[in-house]
Amino acid sequence: QGRRCCTPENPCNEGEGDCDGPGDGGGHDGHAGCKGDLICGSNNCMQFGLYYHQKDDCCEKPNNDQQDVTKKRIQAEEKLLLSLSLITSKRDKLKFLKKIKWIPGNWSDPLPPHGSEKEEAGWAWA
Repeated sequence: QGRRCCTPENPCNEGEGDCDGPGDGGGHDGHAGCKGDLICGSNNCMQFGLYYHQKDDCCEKPNNDQQDVTKKRIQAEEKLLLSLSLITSKRDKLKFLKKIKWIPGNWSDPLPPHGSEKEEAGWAWA
C-alpha cells in the first residue's frame, strides 16, 4: 500500500498495480499509469492476487459503462475543439470559453444547444 508502481512513464499491464487513478481522489494520473485502453481501478487488486493490499489499485479492462463514458467525454472534447476552431479571433475564443462551464457526471449530452436549461453532464452554457 502507498507504493505507486504504475506511472505514465512506466505504465502497467492488466492486474498490475499500484496505480494512482481517479478513484483515489486528489491529484492523480487519470488512467495514464495503465497501458493502452486499461483503466486504473479502485481497491481492486485482490482479485488479481492475495499478495496485494486491500486498498491497492490495479489496472483492469474497462466495463461497457466505463467505455461509454470515455467515448462521450472524447466526443464532448472534440465538439468543443471544433467549436473553438471555427472561431478565428482570439478575443471571440475567450468570450466563448467564458460562456461555457463544465458539469461533471454521466456525460449524457456533450454540449446542449445554446440557451438550453438542461443541466446534465458535459459542457454547458454558463
